Amino acid sequence: MPLAPDDRRRALVKRVAVVTAVLLVGGTSAALLARKHVSPTDRASSASVGSSTTTSADAGDGSAGHAGVADAGEACRELEAKHPNRELAEGATGECKLNVMTHPDCRADGRGAWRLFVENIDVDATMFKSESVNCESATVSSAVVLLRKTGAQEAKQTFTVSEGRREGGNFEIVATFDYDGDGIDEVAIKQNTWETEGCGESTMAVLTPREESVVPYEAAPKEVEGVEDIDGDGRPDLLVRSYQETRTNCISGEECKDGGILVAAHSLRDGTFSMQDSVAVAYAKKLCPKPPTSFRDQGDIACARMWGMGAEKVLAKANCKTFQDPDPCSPDPADHHVKPGACPGLFDRWAHQDPPVLIQ
Repeated sequence: MPLAPDDRRRALVKRVAVVTAVLLVGGTSAALLARKHVSPTDRASSASVGSSTTTSADAGDGSAGHAGVADAGEACRELEAKHPNRELAEGATGECKLNVMTHPDCRADGRGAWRLFVENIDVDATMFKSESVNCESATVSSAVVLLRKTGAQEAKQTFTVSEGRREGGNFEIVATFDYDGDGIDEVAIKQNTWETEGCGESTMAVLTPREESVVPYEAAPKEVEGVEDIDGDGRPDLLVRSYQETRTNCISGEECKDGGILVAAHSLRDGTFSMQDSVAVAYAKKLCPKPPTSFRDQGDIACARMWGMGAEKVLAKANCKTFQDPDPCSPDPADHHVKPGACPGLFDRWAHQDPPVLIQ
């Protein structure tokens, strides 16, 4: 059953999900993350957009000139042969095998291909003095490479990921698309990280090759969290998290990103993005179909601001005179909740933050 508008909006006022990892112990899989793996060469000519898969020939302006897409399989096979992927690392005694979670991938366009692969793997088992390594506590560090080959030119960026029983992470290519129309696809890549006693975060960036380096695509907004073709024009739009807070992890003491709502950055044919055109406004209006008349949570505060209500008027309608941030780490349970008569501190912060999009 479809969510009602209010439920849909509240579903987006959420914590960043903690991402799990895959740990292989002695060749036995303790799979905490299930995903279908498709051969990179089988999907090299496709661009994954949200839950759909769009070939370059189906895309809007920006994919023009991709006449070489039929050779995508060959381009990726060449890269896979030159830059093979490493998957397993053996421990100091040869008894412990750890599997890195980053799956290899390759996406081609008319002028070359993007290749994501694991280049190096190191196992840290030196902390254990016994001859038999405690595999469950061993840690593997992997060098994950995002490489772009255009003709004879290769550009790359290397990331380091540490994985083990208490921490982990991975990278994945989410989508590729030629936003600026130069015949070379940009790439949206996501990094997921988790810690048992720390922060779990998911971050995304849109990147493009520049000579021998892979750099951020300047026209893309910050805090990107998703890719979705929201208007069906074949151009992948970006979902951006706004009104994001931080919370203190009571075990590690770290400040973790938390909450917020998703708004759309509509992909335009000139290679830029708009968060205020009619398509972006229509997306925001699905989350906030009308100005709220009651203020039960911070989502109502955000919606009122996006509908053009001033900060002080919003707080007056919410009957907020004093503010308090609950302290979930306090030994006193009474501090875990906002005291009667006060409003959460984030009501005040969200009310005074410039709205990411104005619905009217």
